[in-house]
Amino acid sequence: QAGATFQTRAETLVSGFIEKLSTSSTFDFRKVEDPRFQFALHEAQKGYGKDGSAQLKDELTSLLVRIGSESRDEVAKLYAEAINVVPILTAAQVKAIAVVCAARSLTFRPSTIEQLTDNFKSQVFPFVDGAARSSFDFNHIEYARCGRVGMGSFTLWSVVQQNYPGLF
Repeated sequence: QAGATFQTRAETLVSGFIEKLSTSSTFDFRKVEDPRFQFALHEAQKGYGKDGSAQLKDELTSLLVRIGSESRDEVAKLYAEAINVVPILTAAQVKAIAVVCAARSLTFRPSTIEQLTDNFKSQVFPFVDGAARSSFDFNHIEYARCGRVGMGSFTLWSVVQQNYPGLF
């Protein structure tokens, strides 16, 4: 029974991937013959085969399309690595990573505090609702090699002061 469920999910993932290809104009079909792509597809099938959630299927198939559409090998490798990690994180943990990355890494070029506020409202705050906050979640993020426990130890105010000293 479990083996059949796993097999059905793996086939469903491939069907979802093929469906997504119909909307991609940049996918390089020669990449499907690359062993690295085949490995990524196999890992995606394993991840979805264990979980079976629609959200995971959507994320994994999007990553597969991105791998095949990406001309830079180093970026395609990042997408392939994400295929290994996404199945072991919760949606809340992914949101926490997104908040930290967006707050620390995105730099805007605002000329007023209002513009900076608008940028944070559109680029950072959408991920805050439902983001993981517990030490267990951050320890798991570290275990999954997606960050380190200290990554959550900053205040938004300290990031703003560091990245936008001219506004304050």
